[in-house]
Amino acid sequence: MKTTTAAPAVQVRCLRTEEDWQTCRAALDALTAAAPLSLYATWHNWHSIWQLRFPQAPCWLIEIATGGETAPLDAAVILRENHSRRAWGKLKSLRTLDWAAARQPPLIMRAGMERAACTAFVAALPRIARATSTHLLSLYYMDGDTLPPLDDSLRAAGYPVRRRILTFDPQIVGPLNVDDYLKQRQQSRLKKIAASERKIEREHGAQPTMVRRRGGFTTEPDLPRLWDLFQAISRASWQWDYLHQQNKENAATTTRYLEELVKYASDCGCLDITLLMVGEAPVAGYVSMVRGDTLWLMLTCYDKAYAKCYPGAVILRRLLLDSQSRGDRVIDFGGEALDWKRGWANKEIAMYQIECGIGGLPGFLWSLKQRVLPGQEDELLRLHKIQSRADFEKHAAGEA
Repeated sequence: MKTTTAAPAVQVRCLRTEEDWQTCRAALDALTAAAPLSLYATWHNWHSIWQLRFPQAPCWLIEIATGGETAPLDAAVILRENHSRRAWGKLKSLRTLDWAAARQPPLIMRAGMERAACTAFVAALPRIARATSTHLLSLYYMDGDTLPPLDDSLRAAGYPVRRRILTFDPQIVGPLNVDDYLKQRQQSRLKKIAASERKIEREHGAQPTMVRRRGGFTTEPDLPRLWDLFQAISRASWQWDYLHQQNKENAATTTRYLEELVKYASDCGCLDITLLMVGEAPVAGYVSMVRGDTLWLMLTCYDKAYAKCYPGAVILRRLLLDSQSRGDRVIDFGGEALDWKRGWANKEIAMYQIECGIGGLPGFLWSLKQRVLPGQEDELLRLHKIQSRADFEKHAAGEA
C-alpha cells in the first residue's frame, strides 16, 4: 500500500500590534523549549527589540510544520520589514530582529528538525515574498554553528547568496583545569591576578571576596539585592559614562533592553549574578544566564575607581573556578570579539550576515548582480569548515 507524506505547511502572518504579538507567544515559547538553547532566538527577545526599537515597523511571523497543517510546529521566526536604497532604487527586506552582536540561529528550530525546517523555509521563500511584498531576505548575526542547513538549502535551490562575517563570539569550552588553562593562555596571567588582589587589599583595606547566586528573583532571596548592587557598579563604570555621553536616549533604551533580558532570565529561573566585593563595597560584577552546561555572560562592569587594580580579571578567574565546580562546560562571552575576550577564549564562533533576493524586480536585480559579480567572500567562506578566526585566515590565505 502506497503511503503519502503531507507537504510541509508554512504560515505567514503580520504582527502589527501588541495583541498580534501576544497571540503567538505560547506557541513560540513551547517551540523554544524544544529547540537547542539560544539566548536571543526567543519570542521574548524579539518582542523586546520590537517594542523598544521598532514599534512602528510591521513584523512577519513565519511558522513551519514539516509534517503538514495538523502537525506540531517545527520552526518559526519573526522578521521585521526594513526599507533601504540601493543603486537601482528602493529595496524592501525582511530583516532579523537583532540587537548589537547577539548570535542567533536563522530560525527557532525543534531539535533534530533543523535540516527539514530549513528546506521547507527555503522552498516557501517565493510565497513569503509575495505575502510580505518584500525583495530581500537579510539575516544578521547568524550563528555559524547552526547556519549550514540553511546555507545548504539556499544553495540547493539555486539562490545567489551574499554572506560575510560580521564578528566572532568568543567562548571558553571545557572541561578544563582553570589555572592550568590560564597559564597556557598567558604564562604571567596568574601572577598578575595575584598581584591585583594584593593591590586591592593594600589600597582599599580588605581582601576581595566573591558572592554568587543563581535562580530567579522570587526563588533566590538574595538575587534582588545582588542585582541592585550590580546596578550600582554599573553607574560607577566607564561603560555607563561612555554610553550616556554618546546618546542619552539610546542609553535609556539600551538599559531597558538589558533589564528585560535580566527579567527574562529571572522568570526562567536561569539568572546568575556574580559580584566581587571589597568589604561591603561592590567592585565588579557579571550578570549571566545559565542553561544546561552553558553560561552566557550577558553583562559585565567594574567600578572605575578600582581600574588600576584590574578587578575584571580577578572576578573572571574566580567565576571560572566556581563554574568549574558547578559543571558549567561552556562560558559564552557573547557580543563583539573584543581583544580582552579573545585573550581568555579557546573557541570563536563566526557570526554571519546572509542576504538573498527572494521577490520582485529589485530582488531579481539584486540576484543578477550576485551572479555576475559574486562576493569574494562567497568563495572563501566554507561554512562546514570554518570554526574560528584562525580557520578563516587559513582559508583566506589558501592554506586550508
